[in-house]
Amino acid sequence: MIDIGTIFQNLAPYLPYIGLGFVVAVLATPMVARLALKVWAVDLPAHLRGRQDTTSDRRIHENIVPKFTGMILFLPIALVLLSGGQLSSLPWGILAGAFVMVLAGLIDDKFDLPAKYQLLLQLLAAVLVVVSGVTITFVQVAGVSMDFASWSHVFQIGNLVYNMILPADIITVLWIVAVINFVGWVDGVDGVHGSLTLVAAFTILLIMMRSGAAMPALLILAALFIGGNLGFLPYNLSPAKMFYSGATMFTGFVLAVLALMSTSKLAITIIVLGLPVFDALLVVFLRFREHPDLLRSPLKILSISDKNHLHFRLLDLGYSKKMVVLLELIIMGMFCLIAFYFSGFENDSLALLAGVVAIGVIFEIIAIGRRRAAKIAERKRAEEAAKPKIEVQAAVVPGTKPGEKFTY
Repeated sequence: MIDIGTIFQNLAPYLPYIGLGFVVAVLATPMVARLALKVWAVDLPAHLRGRQDTTSDRRIHENIVPKFTGMILFLPIALVLLSGGQLSSLPWGILAGAFVMVLAGLIDDKFDLPAKYQLLLQLLAAVLVVVSGVTITFVQVAGVSMDFASWSHVFQIGNLVYNMILPADIITVLWIVAVINFVGWVDGVDGVHGSLTLVAAFTILLIMMRSGAAMPALLILAALFIGGNLGFLPYNLSPAKMFYSGATMFTGFVLAVLALMSTSKLAITIIVLGLPVFDALLVVFLRFREHPDLLRSPLKILSISDKNHLHFRLLDLGYSKKMVVLLELIIMGMFCLIAFYFSGFENDSLALLAGVVAIGVIFEIIAIGRRRAAKIAERKRAEEAAKPKIEVQAAVVPGTKPGEKFTY
């Protein structure tokens, strides 16, 4: 049973950090937006892009929109770090990796960093996390436990001690890089990325508080991250005054690390990020089906621009941008509610079953949208057919016979 009173009681110590992140983001966003416009770190609409731009079909905004959002989201964290707060007790790899992702996002915002270099920087950030001692040492799926701690080997290079655990370290790096990209792909409609990020981060914070095992610094990081996104979100709602763009690498990195450290139950970790994971897996499947040559060069999948994502599919079915945000928010809320509720259970088999049901809801929403779009199209055809035809007597028209009729 979920005790709302206990949740608020546990949340109270972290509300000031959420408030700090919110205020800093609200105040910093206009200034950073002006800076982005000044250095021309902007996202151009389709009609201002060249014919060779392969991403034009995905640009559904009409105005020039500034970027550099990573700077805004990282600022509250930097302020607490500089003030000597508890964040300094976080594993150094988390802070270093976060900084690398912010820097990568800013470079991408300004210079459109190629996908392969983005991937290299994402791998660097993930490796920094692992080398600092954060890794998946214990996994529990559907009641089955796997302990990787016994497969460790200690390396020492100068003052740096690295306890290598295989295959845990490799799985951790792959998890972080995958989530960075999965979360980043859910950024095609104004307000979607920020809304889903907030729901996921808040759920992870609640799961960490429930477990009681998370270090306070990690809870503070989550609170600052929530506050920053909450303060920035109004600027990102339709019509967006500022985009996440490269900052999605930072948000994906933070969510990956928080989810990783929130619970040892792999099913719960995946379900928290259920919508981005489902969307990404569907897109990957469709891209491999549409581009058979990817089997020879799988990494090219990161540079493909298409409209296979759920938000584009919903838009094509006739839903408005605001309705797309609402639908994806409801779906994400379902996944997160399932994850939080079942995080207190010893066996997560029911959570997996509930997650499958949530995926079924996604397919049903798409099916309803298709039926709705078909009815609208049929109604338009009926209206066109019902319009009266006008016959015009052609008097003198070159190349015609007198009395010939034209139907319009």
